[in-house]
Parts: sequence; structure tokens; C-alpha cells
Amino acid sequence: METHKSAQAAGGVKSLTKMIHFRDDRPNVHLVYDAPGLRVALFCLNAGQVVEPHVAPMNVLMTVVRGHGWILVGEDGELPVEAGDLVACRPDEPHGMRAPKNTDLVVLAVISAAPHPAP
Repeated sequence: METHKSAQAAGGVKSLTKMIHFRDDRPNVHLVYDAPGLRVALFCLNAGQVVEPHVAPMNVLMTVVRGHGWILVGEDGELPVEAGDLVACRPDEPHGMRAPKNTDLVVLAVISAAPHPAP
């Protein structure tokens, strides 16, 4: 999945609503902030789009910014979510997201370094 990078400077105010952009062919991922130990990405899914489940060796905290849909996390499976919901994912735990066929889904993911290597 390709990401769109923006200015990575710390400080200042960034408008998430102005960063929301969709693609017809795949989910759009906008890299909001990237620094050692911390990455913030905005996932914009058009109706029916999916970010397939995957694993990463980091903690991931996902906040639904707009819309509703499902976030998959580990053994919990697909969790129904709506704007304002927060979902946490541990290192190496499968996670993904899916927008319903009738509306979009926008999720802000805060990705931090794992506190220690996974066993």
C-alpha cells in the first residue's frame, strides 16, 4: 500500500479534515507524522474498500475519525466501529479495516515502537 507523505515537521496545527482524500482503486494512506518511534497515518477507505489484515511489530492505536465500518484485531475478529471509537492493537497482533458498501471510513492510526521485542 502506497502512502502519501506530508510535511513531517513537529509542532503547529494540522487539519485532519483537509487531509481526507479518497482513491477509487484502493484505500488512500496519508502519512501525517513520521519520527523515530512514532508514526501517524490517516487511512481513507471509500465504500467497500478493505485494508487486509496484517501484522507489525509495533503498538497500533486506531481512532475512527469519520464514518463507520469494521476494524479487525487479533482474536476479537471484526469489531463494529463508528466515528469517535478507539481500538488498540498489540505488537504482532493481526489488524485491518473494512468500510461498508454504502459509506466511507476514515481511521487515524498512531503507530509506536514496541516496548520490547516480541517473543
